[in-house]
Amino acid sequence: MIDLVKDGLAARDLLDRRPERRFRLDTGRIEYVLPEVTAQLAGERSPEDIERLLDTAESTRPELWELLEREIDPTVSARRATDGCYNPYNYGSVP
Repeated sequence: MIDLVKDGLAARDLLDRRPERRFRLDTGRIEYVLPEVTAQLAGERSPEDIERLLDTAESTRPELWELLEREIDPTVSARRATDGCYNPYNYGSVP
């Protein structure tokens, strides 16, 4: 799912695709790089803007939302298991 999101962002020129290289050799994989202009655009958005975007995605694209949750949930669960203080609703508690 995350690769699907990256591909979509790259298709809109919000991420740059580059061949991944290790030890000067092409690995055959694609590396995604955040351009400065995209970083600036993201920095101009408020948390409320992002919440509205996510709420809209959840209500208008349920199939996409389900894929996103399936990919994110295991990561959040792993974080909770290793980091006893993690609370997704209290951003100040995340180290």
